[in-house]
Amino acid sequence: MRRWKKRILNGLIMALLSALLFEVCFRWQVIDFYGTEFHFLNQGEDLEAKKERVLVMGDSFTASDSNYVEQLRRRFPDKMWINGGVPGTGVIQAQYMLGRRFRQVEPDYLVYQIYLGNDLFDVRNPLAWSELGLARNVYWGLSNRFRSLGYLNYKMGQFFAAPPDTAKMEQLAFSVDRFNGREKMYLKARPDWLEKQLKGEEEWENDLDSYLNYLEDVLEKGEEEQIPTLLLIVPHFAQVNEDLFARFQALGAVGDRATIMDPAPAWVRKIDSTAAAFPHVQTHFLLSDFRSDSLPLYFPNDPHLNPHGQSRLADAVARWLGEIPQ
Repeated sequence: MRRWKKRILNGLIMALLSALLFEVCFRWQVIDFYGTEFHFLNQGEDLEAKKERVLVMGDSFTASDSNYVEQLRRRFPDKMWINGGVPGTGVIQAQYMLGRRFRQVEPDYLVYQIYLGNDLFDVRNPLAWSELGLARNVYWGLSNRFRSLGYLNYKMGQFFAAPPDTAKMEQLAFSVDRFNGREKMYLKARPDWLEKQLKGEEEWENDLDSYLNYLEDVLEKGEEEQIPTLLLIVPHFAQVNEDLFARFQALGAVGDRATIMDPAPAWVRKIDSTAAAFPHVQTHFLLSDFRSDSLPLYFPNDPHLNPHGQSRLADAVARWLGEIPQ
């Protein structure tokens, strides 16, 4: 028994040391952990070409099918549009990746896409022991501290999940049963999460402060290189109009309507305040663009943008580039 206990103890120690080493390697990006995504999204791009380079960073809005970067490539072939988006990432991972991407790309411009949906969940997932299962809470608790665990979960999801059929996603009518499972899981954990995140209240106050600190690190990297930068802020679908707000409520959301539909929520004001310290940075919150549009912008059963919604992001980036003095 003593021999087995010693072996088990040694095994646990080795597993812990290996996990810590992997975490350090991930945080320092000792290798390009997201290199597969980068090469896939930039197939056929000649990084040696003598063109102005626009590096675009973001999450699944930037890396999805029919994304706005692809549209910008077709509209402006005189520029090189380099897509550094990675699904399931937030400002923490962007801060990890950006140094390597700057060295690879040497961009003339940087666009960083922000989402007023799960971006604060990337800083900290909420624990909800009475609402969610033991495994989910344990995973969220550990991944709040070990960022590499979220990366491993993302990679496993890529391996097992089939790519979404966006054409079919557009055709299906809204249904609570068919709606994106992750969105419903967050609402089960905290039905008022969107209101609290937009206001930066309760436990989300510290998360928002951490988020802004990471964002400041991202902007400082661009400042060192004097790279004109756009913070492209995508609203949550419930902020856009009354019908989508009602859809969010049907999914189980609670929260003050005026707060959620505020055209200048506290989260955006604090992003603007952080960006104001950097002369090379502009912000653009797309809420007014979306509210002026009469066509659907999001998929009926998913919080992501449909191709038309993606085109509005492309429009905003194109306008910003046209406004920068040459």
